[in-house]
Amino acid sequence: MQIKYKFNSQFEFFCFLDQIVTGDEKWIRYDNSKRRKAWVKPCEPSTSTAKPNIHGSKLMLCIWWDQLGVIYYELLKLNETITADRYRRQLIKLNQALKDKRPQYAKRHDKVIL
Repeated sequence: MQIKYKFNSQFEFFCFLDQIVTGDEKWIRYDNSKRRKAWVKPCEPSTSTAKPNIHGSKLMLCIWWDQLGVIYYELLKLNETITADRYRRQLIKLNQALKDKRPQYAKRHDKVIL
């Protein structure tokens, strides 16, 4: 009887993990220019190149996924950050993406943990 109870409780735990959707935001540099080196003949002036800006251009990636893979992602505009209104709109789009990509959540009426 204990084995049956242990198996059932493990099964219920794994079903719980099926319902988890998580998300994250990450800054992505997209302008990683490198300095070029060139050979010059002796007594010739070398061309100087400016050091690239270490804080260069960045985009923010907002992404949500579950155990099956990515559900929804959004790349924000140059140096744009998350605001309460933008986050609200992203959650609305995430909800629609969940209905499209994971219809099993809608059929079972499971709660999804964000």
